Amino acid sequence: MNNIFKIANLNVRYNDTTPVVLHDISLNCKKYQSISLIGESGSGKTTLAKVIMGVLPPFSGSVNVFGKDIYSRDFHDIKTLRRRYQMIFQDSQAVFDPLMKIGKSLEEILYINNMRDDYSKRISKVLELVKLPENVLGKYISELSGGLRQRAGIARALLTEPEFLIADEPTSALDVSLQGMIIKLFQEIQKTATFMFITHDLALITHISEKVLVLYNGYAVEYGPTADVISKPRHPYTELLISAHRFRVGRKTTGINSPDTNCCPFVNYCKRKRKICEEVFPDLKTEENRSYRCHFPL
Repeated sequence: MNNIFKIANLNVRYNDTTPVVLHDISLNCKKYQSISLIGESGSGKTTLAKVIMGVLPPFSGSVNVFGKDIYSRDFHDIKTLRRRYQMIFQDSQAVFDPLMKIGKSLEEILYINNMRDDYSKRISKVLELVKLPENVLGKYISELSGGLRQRAGIARALLTEPEFLIADEPTSALDVSLQGMIIKLFQEIQKTATFMFITHDLALITHISEKVLVLYNGYAVEYGPTADVISKPRHPYTELLISAHRFRVGRKTTGINSPDTNCCPFVNYCKRKRKICEEVFPDLKTEENRSYRCHFPL
């Protein structure tokens, strides 16, 4: 099975004067697989998505999407490649022009991507998929309810018939009934596309994600099948997230360690810490199909 994307030894900072915000991240995703990124606000989830989307270059490491190193000096066709993968944003209202009706906005996307044959047929197809009535095409995004706005954002991402979708907090702004509707929609789309979900919502990942990567302060601290990680976490931070039942949305992780320190990044909060945790950065440990960074795993 081919990789949709493959990240190796990724290190990211926003510019030369800022600290590292992602540390030595390696991850791959195969076709039709679904992966979730979880962790507190500020842990690096959306930053990683930006790197994969081709808008935030890493200062070291490689990012391959559909077999192309998108940050290579020899690669100059990110626009064409991006037609094959799209992002669903948390704030769907922000991705539409407030002065343009939804129908015209969707037509513009098809025009930019050279998909100019039969606008109406393509648009009707995605509206049917996300269960939006045709009359939304004549409305502005501000005229729609929260649930309709989110489905309009999903329709926008689906217009180019992508093979890979990144969904950033797709249900966080919705009430419980609408969340269930969006989850069912994603489950339907998953039959034909690969997904990466960014979320704080534990219930969401158990329904739609095969694997989960846990991020803390820019470090990947645990990775594995969702059911295994949730039922038997190996890293104390993962256990802390699960015990909270719902992650603390809006609370940013503190930069407790600078990038050049040698201690465990979670040492100041860990109840299991020993002297070695304060002196030695933990190696990545692998067992069967799981990995984690901890000197004293659960």
